[in-house]
Amino acid sequence: HLGMVRWFKLRECCARGFETRPLLPDEVFADHGLRNPLPEAPTPRHTTHPAVVLGSAPSLCYPPPMPNQKPEVLAPAGTPEALQAAIGAGADAVYLGAEKFNARDEGAQLAMDDLGEACRLAHARGARIYLTFNILLKPAELAESLLHLGECIDRGIDAAIVQDLGAVRLIQRVYPGLEIHGSTQTTVHDIAGAGLLRDLGVQRVVLARENTLEDIR
Repeated sequence: HLGMVRWFKLRECCARGFETRPLLPDEVFADHGLRNPLPEAPTPRHTTHPAVVLGSAPSLCYPPPMPNQKPEVLAPAGTPEALQAAIGAGADAVYLGAEKFNARDEGAQLAMDDLGEACRLAHARGARIYLTFNILLKPAELAESLLHLGECIDRGIDAAIVQDLGAVRLIQRVYPGLEIHGSTQTTVHDIAGAGLLRDLGVQRVVLARENTLEDIR
């Protein structure tokens, strides 16, 4: 059963190279007929990043943007056909939803099998796939949502666009290699908000839609 396979992978990921402390209640997993694979939250024993201080939120040092750096052309896709059109038109990356745990319209999401094919097509053309994981998660949804995200990682996504700041921490602990982008639903609109997400370890911020060009600068 795919869910059980993912459960064992979650447990292995948590056990490798971590100290632990309490994280998720057992009843969250019991609702899905599973034993809690994450009874404790992992804390890294060591890090190679010079700017990370254990016991606090990581403060990441990013290089300044290059003045002539080419902007990334990012396009939405709600169907396999839309994704093929975006990649064919030269998009550098595509963002999409996969079945659940996202704010995309119900009819504008890919099935899991389509997601795997989308990742293969995008990577063959040098493009990236960003999964929208951009809703606020309820406690009862944590186990299922992490399992779902793991299945999407297996199919080849390059990053997750996240709204829930608690989910950011969980993702970092369970899937430490996954790139995380802050969703526009986080309503970041100024330097303080951008700095907060940076300090949480988020690699990219999608600013609030009402930001002006001056705000962005």
